[in-house]
Amino acid sequence: MKLYFARHAECEANVQQIISNRGQQYGLTPEGYSQAHILAEHFIDLDLAGIFSSPLRCALETAREVAALTGTPVAVADGLREVDCGILEGRGDDEAWYELGKAFRQWLEFGKLQYAIPEGESALQVQERFRALVQTIARAGSAESYLFISHSGTLRLGLPALLTWLPADRFASQFLDDGEYVLVEALDGEFTSLEWRGEKINKEDI
Repeated sequence: MKLYFARHAECEANVQQIISNRGQQYGLTPEGYSQAHILAEHFIDLDLAGIFSSPLRCALETAREVAALTGTPVAVADGLREVDCGILEGRGDDEAWYELGKAFRQWLEFGKLQYAIPEGESALQVQERFRALVQTIARAGSAESYLFISHSGTLRLGLPALLTWLPADRFASQFLDDGEYVLVEALDGEFTSLEWRGEKINKEDI
């Protein structure tokens, strides 16, 4: 089974540098629609069995662009939504971004997965909902391909929770650009490889 995980295309919140991880206020920019179309072109000949999308507007608009070109149905999946940043939601000031960066350092550099921004989620909570969704699909045992449209934060936390055999710092300093995707292969419910930016890593080689 091939599982593709994509970050949504550029949205207005990205451009305005607003932390907007809950609502439906910010859609794709014109550049974002172009990125989503390019993303869709990668999947024209792959015969996707389904597209799962975060409920946030930017992700849904990205997913619908892919669906329009591939004819693949889209299902909304709460497990793919962005990390809830609690009291930082809706802010774009330097202090807010500092606190968000601090949270990701706690999670990805220091392994303090229970840390949470006040009124927000911990990394463990994000990983649990992400992993539950993906494992349900992977355990179906099908040889089909699926696309998951999510967000930078959720993917940086969620993918290491699936690929526990990868070096711990794999996603600490690197993350997906707008409209970029990675490929994870699964066999009998086990996640066996990661392909990203031209590099493929197999579990058996670690």
